[in-house]
Amino acid sequence: MVGSNPLVLKYDQKVKSVVLRGFLYADSVIGIKYGPDDLRAYKGNQPAFCTKTGEEWGMKSFWSAPLSIDPKQVDAVLGRDENGLASAWVKKFNPAVGSGFVQIWAGENDRDLSFITRVAEYGLK
Repeated sequence: MVGSNPLVLKYDQKVKSVVLRGFLYADSVIGIKYGPDDLRAYKGNQPAFCTKTGEEWGMKSFWSAPLSIDPKQVDAVLGRDENGLASAWVKKFNPAVGSGFVQIWAGENDRDLSFITRVAEYGLK
């Protein structure tokens, strides 16, 4: 997943728009606790930096993003925000190398998006 987790957004078919954020839904679907069920879960748009594991996966070196989580919730931390929370991460549901639910971030000013392919192909031979 590149960008905000769609599990925190609720879409209204009538008005054809996102009408509500439900931060607790991600917990029931993928076991990720973003925080309280209000905008505090966003935690602001924080600067984040690639970890050694993130480098191995092919991540870019830095970005800024909301929705960082406690690193204990995930199996691999690809990047940490300035507060030490996991900004980019992998939550495994299968033991296969490179598999899992992956959260990474691409910004609107990113000119080189090749890191997305590198992360997506991590573990493939």
